[in-house]
Order: sequence, then structure tokens, then C-alpha cells
Amino acid sequence: MSASETLYTALLGYIASNGRRLLALARTLGQEEVAIELRALFRYHDPSLGFDKLEQAANQILSTPEETKALESKGLRLETRNDTLYVVISVKQIEKLLNELAR
Repeated sequence: MSASETLYTALLGYIASNGRRLLALARTLGQEEVAIELRALFRYHDPSLGFDKLEQAANQILSTPEETKALESKGLRLETRNDTLYVVISVKQIEKLLNELAR
């Protein structure tokens, strides 16, 4: 599985568990985007997908333009803030993923 797909799979697990609460908080605060620290996704990462650690997938995404574009096509981007990696997702994309997961 590609690096972007690996990260996306971990994010889906996170959204399935925490998406409704995250969405409620973002709406209450009037946010259009949410930054999720990469380590929040660690427990949802499956090493059998080809990356022992989620950081390896994130680093590959950051260093490979094709992987960056693939992640962006899913409505996500990676940002580094104060030496910490974040997955940035719009509130609308969270709503969309929650709807898809509910099906």
C-alpha cells in the first residue's frame, strides 16, 4: 500500500472513533479546518500495510511529490508546526468521511 493510502487508512480509523466529537468541537469553535497531530493516529496504524511506523509513511509523503498529490486528492495535507507533524483536514471533509463511514 502506498504511503498516502496508509496514512489515509489510519485517519479513517481515527475519524470512525473520534470524528463526531471532533466535528462538534470544530463547529463550536467556528473552524474551517482541523489539524490532527500525527501521533494521534498511531493506534489506528496497521504496520502490515507496508510501513512499520506511521512516521515513515508521513516522511515518504513529504519527500515524494506524487504521494503529496495523492494525499491532497483525498482532501488532506501534512504540515509541520514546531517540529511536529499534523494532518490537516477540512470540516467539510470530516463530515463527508463520517457520512461514508456510516453507510
